[in-house]
Amino acid sequence: MQAAVWGMYALLKQAADEIDAAPSDSKAAQIRALKVRHLIDGMGTATLQRFARAYGPYPLSMNEETASRCQEVGLYMRQSHAERDLESLGQLTLTEIIES
Repeated sequence: MQAAVWGMYALLKQAADEIDAAPSDSKAAQIRALKVRHLIDGMGTATLQRFARAYGPYPLSMNEETASRCQEVGLYMRQSHAERDLESLGQLTLTEIIES
């Protein structure tokens, strides 16, 4: 779980560096946002699943604060538009390739 969290921080740091390097490139920003959202969703979902497997049902059923946080994180990650976002990413990437 620590490795996944480290990976998410590294991903966000890379995205921030790219934004700082080209703050007015809106197309790159849109593509980057879709990539980051997809990767964070996958890594976050894997972390929540691993947490449940590693600690069993107790913290999710008997610890109100932990259960609430896990539920809130899961709900937050569902704000991703999943396959719809991936379709948009594919279309934007294809457009970028064609324009190059």
